[in-house]
Amino acid sequence: MAIQPLPIVPATIIILPPGNFIVAASITPVVLVPTNSMRRMVTIYNDSTAVLYVALNTIVSSTNYTVQLFPQDYFELPIPIYTGDIWGVWAAVNGRANSMEFY
Repeated sequence: MAIQPLPIVPATIIILPPGNFIVAASITPVVLVPTNSMRRMVTIYNDSTAVLYVALNTIVSSTNYTVQLFPQDYFELPIPIYTGDIWGVWAAVNGRANSMEFY
C-alpha cells in the first residue's frame, strides 16, 4: 500500500497592527487598555515620575492593585493573557502610561 501525502490546507492568518494607547496620568482610575478578546500580549510603560498602580478590575488604588509600577518601570501581562479592561491610577498627576497591545 502506497503512502499518500496529507493534503495541504492553507492557514487563515489575520495580521492586525498592535494597538498603542497613551493615557495621561490621573489620580482617579482610568482605563489604560480597553477590553479586547483578540489580545495576545500587553506591555505597559510608566512614563511618569509618580508610581502607577495597575489593576485588572475597576477597583484600583494605592492599596488595591495587581502590579505597582515605579517611575520608568515596564510590565508585560503574563500568559494566559487577561482580555478585560486594564485600569490604572497614579500617586500624582505627572506624565503618562504608554501601552501596546498585540493581537
